[in-house]
Amino acid sequence: MSPLLIYALTFITSLALALLGTPVVRKAAIRLGIVDQPNAGRFHISPTPLLGGIAIFVAALAGMSLANPLHDYPLGAFIGASMILLLGIVDDLYHIKPLLKLLGQIAAAAVLVLFGLIVETTGSPIFDTAITIFWVVGLTNAFNLLDNMDGLSSGIAAIAAFCFFVIGAQAGQTITAGAALALCGACLGFLHYNFASRPARIFMGDTGSMLIGYLLAAIAVRLTYDSQPWITPFVPIAILGIPILDTTFVTFARPLGGRSPFQGGKDHLSHRLVAACALSPRKAVSLLWLAGLGLGLAGIAIVFRQIWIAIAAAALLSIFTTLFVILLLKKKSCSSADSDQKASLAEAPTAAKAWAAKGLIKLESAPGMDAKANDEI
Repeated sequence: MSPLLIYALTFITSLALALLGTPVVRKAAIRLGIVDQPNAGRFHISPTPLLGGIAIFVAALAGMSLANPLHDYPLGAFIGASMILLLGIVDDLYHIKPLLKLLGQIAAAAVLVLFGLIVETTGSPIFDTAITIFWVVGLTNAFNLLDNMDGLSSGIAAIAAFCFFVIGAQAGQTITAGAALALCGACLGFLHYNFASRPARIFMGDTGSMLIGYLLAAIAVRLTYDSQPWITPFVPIAILGIPILDTTFVTFARPLGGRSPFQGGKDHLSHRLVAACALSPRKAVSLLWLAGLGLGLAGIAIVFRQIWIAIAAAALLSIFTTLFVILLLKKKSCSSADSDQKASLAEAPTAAKAWAAKGLIKLESAPGMDAKANDEI
């Protein structure tokens, strides 16, 4: 079977399964009462089902199986992804402590190392193992942190996965390229219900956000390409620049403000774009998608060694500089957005009332709610 046909079947399969499977997961979550209730720490004003990550998992893994002959199937990535999926489900249901979640992520990252999926940069097995685990755990949490507005995490993941596909396909790495394309299709299928629908009909939850971060980290480690050694690390960092930047910023900004880095809040890049630039959440997400695409193209340009590398690098620097200027110079408060949300919550949307009447959720008022830190480790 030709690579082109494999890629086409992989993408169509993952996209179709995500489109068909997400409503099934949504209905199951509603029936089981697994919903994210609105509160003062969130932007949504209606109870929304969780566990969308299950649909992404099934769609992505099914698509990946088409790109991987059975005897070559990356068993380590499958086992690790399954561990992350179960960890996310437990966290969505019971809100486990950050330390326990971190230990679970480290265990899942260690599975990749045990199956030989490791970064080879220093020549030292100990240091390479440490770098691999740090990369996988860090990116897993980065997408968990990034999942703070409808469509943001899954959209950035789809863009990054497609960029990895382009690099892998050009290098003739059918298995890795197919895995990236399968994840891209799964995320796009999920986006139909998480972003195209107003409001979002389902959230991926920690189940999905950690999963896509984990899979992208594994794909980035597995992907190989011919490039200068000192340039190689910058390719995945550029392609995944948005979640890395967002995570780095809140990790350092929160302690400086006297808060734990594990405490959720409206201090992410997306929130600051809404507050500082008076953008709607959808426009802020779209702008970050555009920035992510620019960074992804810069990463691709580096690999292809085009004469436009200097321009791509300049664009990369400009994007990061612009985002930091927005973050550091704009001081407009989010208080008005919070007030509007509390007022909307106090009105108790029709959907919330209907679900509460069926006993699926408990309807609470905003002032007394405890915001669940969706972006904990």
